[in-house]
Amino acid sequence: MSAVLLAEFASETDFSAALIALRGRDIRVIEGFTPYPVADADEPADPGPGRVTAAVAIVGFAVAGAFYLLEWWTATAAYPFDSGGRPPDSWPAFIMGPFEFGIFAAAVAGFIALLIQCRLPRLHDPVFELPDIERASQDRFFLALLDAPGVQAFAAALKGATVRSASL
Repeated sequence: MSAVLLAEFASETDFSAALIALRGRDIRVIEGFTPYPVADADEPADPGPGRVTAAVAIVGFAVAGAFYLLEWWTATAAYPFDSGGRPPDSWPAFIMGPFEFGIFAAAVAGFIALLIQCRLPRLHDPVFELPDIERASQDRFFLALLDAPGVQAFAAALKGATVRSASL
């Protein structure tokens, strides 16, 4: 459960002005709920470095390295096989398996990280239990903000904002 502030606006202009002001102060906007698409709300905030990219790189290299070590250990310690006087730890023979399996593991890790980052699959969102949130599909504009010190005072000072605390 994380503390969330829900700011309610009666007009699109107040909603857009609040979005611009909040982004200028680096306040994290979790999500916006509007009855129709709003141009300013489509512009994403700078997400910073992606977690998906990090997950893909870490898992891909780790799995490829582990697969290479498994092949090396099998060929040198578990079942050494002398084939024509070649060394048992010939790295060119071991490259294709770890490469292919590393790419496959990275793709799977990227897909899973993307689902986690997008909070999917989400069959029920606790936001829909908040009071008056159903008006977001009719005539109101809502912003869900991450609660931090000073955010509630700043959000309450925005033009046309009614701020309520909620927990998700």
